[in-house]
Amino acid sequence: MTPGFEHAHERALRSADGAPDWPHAPSEHLTYWTQNAFQRLFEQCGLRAVHSQPYTMVQASDVYLDRLLSRTPEPYRPCFAGTLDSLPDLVEVPTNEILVIAEKA
Repeated sequence: MTPGFEHAHERALRSADGAPDWPHAPSEHLTYWTQNAFQRLFEQCGLRAVHSQPYTMVQASDVYLDRLLSRTPEPYRPCFAGTLDSLPDLVEVPTNEILVIAEKA
């Protein structure tokens, strides 16, 4: 499950019909959840969330910058020249996912 669908940066990535327009999302991402919907699901299952935190991954800076620039219009790409030199070798990348731990209510 991929919760956190209500955030502005995720809404901006939706296509005109409102569906997620995330070509990088793996095929296992079949549903997208808001925090409120996640809470209602837990309640219906007799659970309560005891911990949640954003999930991130660590990626090589050159790979991450390459992925970002592949989605950047060509005329703007030169603006990023030299950016890689100022980045650390590894960067923490948001995944738009959260880790949730629940227990029986």
